[in-house]
Amino acid sequence: MISYVSCHDDMCLVDRLRASIPNITDDEVMRLDMLAQTAVFTSQGIPFMLSGEEMLRDKKVCTIATTLPTQSMR
Repeated sequence: MISYVSCHDDMCLVDRLRASIPNITDDEVMRLDMLAQTAVFTSQGIPFMLSGEEMLRDKKVCTIATTLPTQSMR
């Protein structure tokens, strides 16, 4: 079993939090992200984390990564 809260398809966790919770603050996003990652790394199975997710990476709510400019993928 692979445990994860987001992957490379669709929105990143940060984007999903911002889209689903109106007026969420940066502090709340950080706390919810840490809570979600804690659940992933303490649950059974193999943890999977999208690269950059530990640094609150987002796609600026762009759901298709191939349409992003190259500099935003770094």
